[in-house]
Amino acid sequence: MSTNTETSCTVEQNRVGWCKFMDRRRLIAGVTAMSALAGIRRASCLPRKASADDSARLKDVMMRCRGGLIGAQASRSVLEKHSALTAFIYDNLSILTPGNDMKWSFLRPSQDTVDFDGRDWFVAYCRANGIAVHGHNLCWNSDNPKWLDSSLTQKNAERVLREHIEVVAHHYQGKVDSWDVVNEPTAPWSNRSDGLREGPWLASLGPDYIEIAFRATAEADPKAIRVLNVNHVEQFDIGVDLARRKVLELLDRLLSREVPVQAVGLESHLDTSKRIDAIGLGHFVRQIKHMGLEVMITEMDVLDNSAPADFRERDAVVAKLYSEYLKIIMEVASPKRLIFWSLSDQGNWYDNWAKLSPNIRRSDDLPHRPGLLDTDMNPKVTLDAVCNSLRCS
Repeated sequence: MSTNTETSCTVEQNRVGWCKFMDRRRLIAGVTAMSALAGIRRASCLPRKASADDSARLKDVMMRCRGGLIGAQASRSVLEKHSALTAFIYDNLSILTPGNDMKWSFLRPSQDTVDFDGRDWFVAYCRANGIAVHGHNLCWNSDNPKWLDSSLTQKNAERVLREHIEVVAHHYQGKVDSWDVVNEPTAPWSNRSDGLREGPWLASLGPDYIEIAFRATAEADPKAIRVLNVNHVEQFDIGVDLARRKVLELLDRLLSREVPVQAVGLESHLDTSKRIDAIGLGHFVRQIKHMGLEVMITEMDVLDNSAPADFRERDAVVAKLYSEYLKIIMEVASPKRLIFWSLSDQGNWYDNWAKLSPNIRRSDDLPHRPGLLDTDMNPKVTLDAVCNSLRCS
């Protein structure tokens, strides 16, 4: 079978080790781009009033005070083209997730092909710079290629899922720190008694698809942390109590069957229009911890539609929400992985998504400001709020 790039390969080629795992020229380009960062002015993550003895990079604060990694989602195009943002990443972050690039819709152009091209570059770049990688994701009932919806059946679904995970997780064995093995398995709007989100995997395999995915990941890369990534459980909202209960019930079922789940990822897409239910959130997180599971924050940012138009006032509202949420999670769970989905205001996904989804647009049509950095890569009060939330008590 012909391939489009040197790092694309058929599923069968990958299984028997015939695929070229890395285009050397791309690896060299990544390392060269890294070396160029030495000449870029580095940003400080801490409040400007901090004393010299107290100053440190964001990743140093996270490691020293929380014993964990802090990062963001990024793409190859960002790492190659946006030098100021890349300089901040290099100085301040210790883990990156490749945004959408490892989702099925990007990774699997056809049923028989896996396209590792940009993803291999991303992983090599991170490894060359001492940055861990969080993989996102191995299985989701959304954002799948068209061929999957048209070809998946009850007879072939388990084989297709296992093969994908076997090939992808094994390909990155020892190179990916953690995986969102199953993404968003529950939905508060679900009409099912188990609260599971509808989609091709649930339709073809039933609830067992979750167990299949976790067992396949453990076999393909036993050292990577295996995460169940959940959403709509963070703030007070219609259905949040039900969503939390269904997540806990799902975890209880999986653990009773000794399914190798190791962590729960809280996406943490927060919203300034919703308050934080400190008691309910704290109780939910404690129950997860009592099950012996880690808690991670995997996609954190803030939708600011209800915040004032004035940038200073709006940033203050967003910063306050970051602080309130992190205060609860840090006290209860002390997560060892904290990943932001909107590191800067420039090119943030809310602005991009608003073009397709009117309910994401601000009523005044102003751009969103969810980031820790503004559009010119200058630190904002939100960055200071995050730094202070991570500090040792």
